Amino acid sequence: VAYEVVQDGLLLAQVGGQTTEFAVTGLSPWTEYDFRVTAIDQANNRALVDLQLLQRTADEGLPTWSNGAMTTANVTPSSLTLNWSAAQDDVAVTAYVIAQNGMEIARTDGATLTIDVNGLSPWTDYTYTVTAVDVAGNTSAQPLTVTQKTPDTVKPTFPAGAALSIADLTSTSATVRWPKATDDVAVTRYEVAIDGGPKPAVDGQTTELLLDALRPMRTYLITVRAYDEANNPSLELSTSITTPDGGPPSWAGKKLTATAGITEVQLSWDAAIDDVAVTGYRLYQGQVLIYEGVERQWLVEGLTAENQYTFSVQAQDGAGNWSVDGPTASVTTAKAYDPGFQRLTKAQFLNTITDVYWYLWEDTCRHPNRAQDCGDPNHVFYRGRDKFYQNTLSDIGVHGAATFPSDEAVPPAGAPGRGFSRFDARVYGGNVIAWTKSSLSASQAWRDWVESYYIWHNSNLDG
Repeated sequence: VAYEVVQDGLLLAQVGGQTTEFAVTGLSPWTEYDFRVTAIDQANNRALVDLQLLQRTADEGLPTWSNGAMTTANVTPSSLTLNWSAAQDDVAVTAYVIAQNGMEIARTDGATLTIDVNGLSPWTDYTYTVTAVDVAGNTSAQPLTVTQKTPDTVKPTFPAGAALSIADLTSTSATVRWPKATDDVAVTRYEVAIDGGPKPAVDGQTTELLLDALRPMRTYLITVRAYDEANNPSLELSTSITTPDGGPPSWAGKKLTATAGITEVQLSWDAAIDDVAVTGYRLYQGQVLIYEGVERQWLVEGLTAENQYTFSVQAQDGAGNWSVDGPTASVTTAKAYDPGFQRLTKAQFLNTITDVYWYLWEDTCRHPNRAQDCGDPNHVFYRGRDKFYQNTLSDIGVHGAATFPSDEAVPPAGAPGRGFSRFDARVYGGNVIAWTKSSLSASQAWRDWVESYYIWHNSNLDG
């Protein structure tokens, strides 16, 4: 006895009568095969009925992607299209399962590699996966994945008729307020701009902002915009404000300096300060306005000698505000003028003696014994006009003075000597000559070269 093993009508093998199994190889997965076994005796008689087995092979291979990818297209705030690469399988991929954020949303056949997804929310992150399924129900070990944020194209909006309001306005600050804006997702911030400059931001729950570091007496344009997370801006709300003046000028030093003469007082004062600008000053003598302008010094004339006067100053700003606490000073004018040198400083005295000495030197050089020497530039007695001042001051002990004082006045044609404004303003030339000659009369040597020495010591005025 023997057995014939047949696969799909084809003889695979004939085995001995003692064998009851046969290993078939080379089959394909997930395929149906028709197996038959026929018994044969020694006379080659065949059994009337064959043994038959219909068997499908198993499919143990999983679908895979050798270089797959999942992508998105046509993304809108509420929809998108998913595309993916075809998977490979040892038999066939029969389906694809698509999940959104871990939940299955679609299943396609093995030939479909794209679907449209609708009903999405704007500015939202979505994660999609696609898993391949083969004919045996095996699924791919690793799905393809893609993450997509939907766009947000809707701008925040303010309520109809919305407007900015201003509160707590001062010269340097103000509070701006606005109504809440709405958005299809959420308002995340408001940006406030001053004259188009840097835009400080507040969160989407805040509807007011303190604006500080403003300047007095200035007009500002204030704007506010709402923004969502996608940075979409709303339409702009705007308003203008004008800060008030911060008040009248004030005084830091509060010093009014008064220098009295006989019939006049020279006044000068520290500058006032203001949050905008000081535009002018008023000077009062008692309660009487005597000066108004931008200068910070003034000479008051026509006063009475030996009389007390009180002066005060007030400052004005650009808004027309006047201070009320400006500096004051009281001063008493000097005694009536007494011609002579008693009021001159040492420097003024030296200038005066130099001027007078020119007269004396010219008079000396007229003497017959001196005329020739005085005219010789090489002689020690020579006093050319250009050198006279330096040489004369050296004679009386003021060494190193190489130039005339800045208030030197050139004498008119035909007039001897030089004049000095401070000297001319205090004493009359005739009085000076009379006083000097009388002070030198005891020496009777003023025509000599050493007469400057006697001028210095006889005067007994050393400053």
